[in-house]
Amino acid sequence: MQPILVFILVMLTVQIESKCSTLVTLKLDPHCGMFSDCVVNGANPSVLTNISCRRIEKGKSGLINMKLGKCNPKVPRCSFE
Repeated sequence: MQPILVFILVMLTVQIESKCSTLVTLKLDPHCGMFSDCVVNGANPSVLTNISCRRIEKGKSGLINMKLGKCNPKVPRCSFE
């Protein structure tokens, strides 16, 4: 019985690690995340990294670059669909 329980726990751990992290830092450090087709204002770099991971899971482009401050309002914003 115990080997089966250990196997299930290991499989769940591997599955959890393969998904995007839901943990982000709470530090307010605004950055602009630049993707191939749009931009996103993020509260800090960890938020942008998380958004990038979720976009990649959906088959969209990942984060290309980050810069300190807010994004140019004239550049298209990324949709979160």
